[in-house]
Amino acid sequence: MKLRAITLTNVRRFTDPVRLGDIGDGLNLLCERNEQGKSTLFDAVQALFYKPHGSRDRDVTGLRPHAGGAPEVEIEVETSEGRFAIAKRWLSKPAATVTQGGRLVAQADAAEAWISALLGGADAGPAGLIWVRQGLTGLSGGTKKEEEAAQAARRDLLSSVTGEVEAMTGGRRMDMALSRCRAELGDYATATGRPRTGGPWKAAQDRVETLQAERESLAATAQALHQALDRRKRLRRDLAELDHPDAAAARRARTQGAVAAKTAADAHAERLSAARRRVDTARLALAAARDRADAVRAARDEARAAGAAHTAAREAAESTRAA
Repeated sequence: MKLRAITLTNVRRFTDPVRLGDIGDGLNLLCERNEQGKSTLFDAVQALFYKPHGSRDRDVTGLRPHAGGAPEVEIEVETSEGRFAIAKRWLSKPAATVTQGGRLVAQADAAEAWISALLGGADAGPAGLIWVRQGLTGLSGGTKKEEEAAQAARRDLLSSVTGEVEAMTGGRRMDMALSRCRAELGDYATATGRPRTGGPWKAAQDRVETLQAERESLAATAQALHQALDRRKRLRRDLAELDHPDAAAARRARTQGAVAAKTAADAHAERLSAARRRVDTARLALAAARDRADAVRAARDEARAAGAAHTAAREAAESTRAA
C-alpha cells in the first residue's frame, strides 16, 4: 500500500478542505513551522485507518474543530489492485466508503473490513511496528487490549533490534563501520574539528558566505527598487492631480490672475517711469529758475552798488560846488 493523497475537512484547525497530494514513492518529507497542523494530519490518518466510523472516543472527538462539525478524512492509496479512495466521517452522520475511479467498492462495516484487510488486521502485522505517533513513547493510555498488543509488538521489535545491535557492535563489522565513519568524517573535518580545505563542509561554508554576500547585494538592490517604485507612485499621483480638470481650471485661473497682475504692474511701472521723468524735468526747471534768480539778485546788487556810487558822486559834486 502506498499513500498518494490526503484530504481533511473539519479536522481541528482545518475547517475548510485542505489537500496534501502528489505523494510519491520512497521517503516523503513534510516540513513546516510548529503549530501548522502536521500532527493533525497524522492524527487524521491514524483515525481513518484505526478508528471505526461509529467511534466517539477521545481520539475521534479530539479531531473536531472548536467551532464544531463532523470530522472528515479521505485518503487515496495505491495497491497492487489499483488506486482507491478511502473516506470516513465521524460523529454527525458517520460514514465509511471505499471507491475506485468513482465506483463504490464498499461502505459502512464492509468498508471497515476492507481497511482492516488492507492493513493486515486491526492491531497486528507490520503497521503496528512502523506507525509511531508523536509524543507517544509509553505503552499506556489505551484499552487493555491495545496495551497488551503494544507490549507484544514491542517485545518482538526489541528482540529483532537486539539481535541486529549485537551483530553490529561486535567483531569485524563494527570495526568496518567505525573505519568507514572515520573516513567519511575525515572528508569533512580535520583532526581538530575544523572544516577540511576542499571538503564538502568547507565548500558549504564558502557557499554560504557567497550566498550571504549575494543576498546582501540583492537586498540593497531590492531596497533601491522599492524606493524607486515609491517615488514613481508619488510622481504618478502628482501627475494625476495635475491632469485633474479641477486642478487644470485652478491653474488657468492662477495663470490669468498672474497675467492680469503683470499687466497692472507694467502699467504701474510705466506711470512710475513717467512720473520720474516729470520729476527730473521739474528738477531741471527748478535749477534753471534758481540760476536765473541768482543772476537777478546779482544784477540787483550791482544796480544798487552803482546807484550808491552815483549818489555819492553827486553828493561830492554838490559839495564841491558849494565850497
